[in-house]
Amino acid sequence: MIRTFLKRCFGSLTLRMVIPVVLVVSLMGMGLYLFVLRAVSEFADHQIREGLAGLSRDIYDICDRNFTQLARSGAMEDDRAVTIKKALTLGAIEDYAKRNLLGCRVYDTRQGETLLLEMSPGLSDHLSHHPPEGTPLQIRFDGRVYYVSRFSFNPWDWEMELVKDTAEYAPLVKRVKFAYTVTAVLLLFSILI
Repeated sequence: MIRTFLKRCFGSLTLRMVIPVVLVVSLMGMGLYLFVLRAVSEFADHQIREGLAGLSRDIYDICDRNFTQLARSGAMEDDRAVTIKKALTLGAIEDYAKRNLLGCRVYDTRQGETLLLEMSPGLSDHLSHHPPEGTPLQIRFDGRVYYVSRFSFNPWDWEMELVKDTAEYAPLVKRVKFAYTVTAVLLLFSILI
């Protein structure tokens, strides 16, 4: 009885035509879904890395511009003028970091002290456990993903770290996931019809 039922179900022409169509459409839908999600996450990753590289260049340019002004003024030997110019540079870096929602740390390797810290101390401690190679570096801390760019400004022996939170790109990824979830539901609905 069961054998005849199965033979009748799987032997029908309608079912033999529908099963391959359903399988092909399902596999194509799943493949497209995974491909697009991967492409969107790679796009967001590339945008963050590219943006962070540009921000790093901008901060390096702030330091370079102030150092050049100091050198052209002929006040390189005046410790007071150098200290004032460094303080102005740190203020400009701090303002730039705040405007661009960056975490920032400036470390003076000559004196062995942190000159500017615009991030949580816990994140700063976590960063010190990661080697400086391979920037921009992607790290996870406290349930969030951050990108870190490290570079040096050699004339003043400063090492800088910029930290960008990926949270601002989350709405983009969320919208794309929502669009593809709706597409998957519509695909399933069309398969059932």
